[in-house]
Amino acid sequence: MLAHVTSRLHALDLRVVRASPGAGVGDDAAGTSSTAPRACSASDDAGGASSSPAKTPSSPTRSAVVTVSHRPVRGVLWRVAQHAWGFALAHYIFFGPVLAFAALALARRSVAAACALALAVALYLPSFLDGAHATARGRPWDALRVHPVWQLSQSYLGARLVRTRALPGASEGKKYVFAWHPHGILILSRILCYGGAWEALFPDHPFRVLGATPMFFLPGCREICLWMGAVDAGARTAREVLRSNRSVVVYPGGSREIFDTDPRSRVTKITLKRRKGFVRLALAEGAELVPVFVFGEKRCYSRLNVPAGIRDSLLAAMKVPVIVFWGRFGTWYPKDVVVAKRSASAKKNTAVSSGDDEDEGVGMTAVFGAPIPTSDAERARDEATGRVSEEAVDAVHARYVEAVRRLFEEHKGEAGYGPEETLEVV
Repeated sequence: MLAHVTSRLHALDLRVVRASPGAGVGDDAAGTSSTAPRACSASDDAGGASSSPAKTPSSPTRSAVVTVSHRPVRGVLWRVAQHAWGFALAHYIFFGPVLAFAALALARRSVAAACALALAVALYLPSFLDGAHATARGRPWDALRVHPVWQLSQSYLGARLVRTRALPGASEGKKYVFAWHPHGILILSRILCYGGAWEALFPDHPFRVLGATPMFFLPGCREICLWMGAVDAGARTAREVLRSNRSVVVYPGGSREIFDTDPRSRVTKITLKRRKGFVRLALAEGAELVPVFVFGEKRCYSRLNVPAGIRDSLLAAMKVPVIVFWGRFGTWYPKDVVVAKRSASAKKNTAVSSGDDEDEGVGMTAVFGAPIPTSDAERARDEATGRVSEEAVDAVHARYVEAVRRLFEEHKGEAGYGPEETLEVV
């Protein structure tokens, strides 16, 4: 039964579209389409996880601009499965508390249940306290991360990923700091890279996602974060990840950027002016900075405007954003954000030679920009302090901010944003 379901999930049609070799971002490149790489097993090599997608004739070449997109699911049963999976996934933060409450309720009814609960807690504690989140290895479950079941959510979100430049991989000694903007309320953009999508774009780029520390101290939530390749966002852990020849995914805007996620505004705000730690990290560890912009996530939820004084005080005290928001049916299940019709430029840049001209619309789009160039002088460490200079950090940060602005302006049309949409860096 499981094999049958898995084979059917592959038919959800994750499409890899390749532009002609050497094509630029704005070139007219009609690509070839293929189905997704099949769910792939991952192996740890020298303590590190590296995922290898299945080899297909349409594997992206080093010189190609690559787009990964999803078609809508068809059929009542698949839609029911899509909504059930998505609803459960959106509320994963509650898994631990709900299970704990249920276990405590049962434990109060009988001695046997109480003993079973005590045994379960005793067996779980070593895993909870092992500090895996503070290591470069973490505790990934790559078979789950690349499983095609994630295509249910990616299809619902209208997921589309665009790699504008080919990047040399870890086998060539390259590592990157992929900086994503904006954060969004629930960071739904993480889902876009699951189900083999990351491997289709970056087959030689093992990575870890840097996550907020409190997420690793919530039972249930901790396990899901670790399984999906997340580790603590502390500076020491980030350095260890890069020194292990892995790349890191980071959201520079952090929790504060959640409060600027406004679906009603034509202005997309990102918190970046004074966020320079990720630039300093990249320079110090010899990694290249890659800007990533996510379009469409701000439309997934409505929110209540909490007074700034209250929300900032709670954020400072608890390190967790307190925000009132809702999606479909008043829950955390995101709204259907797919725009009804692509812009003309989007049709031009994502043409598929399959003969199917059905327009599935534009939902969430993540665009990976070109690495930010840095000089040897900027990467050099000061002999007295052993650190990169703040002048170099400021110079690279300024170039990075400009690159993010260009990425937004060049791709907002094909991502379903109108000309009235603007970007504000705060």
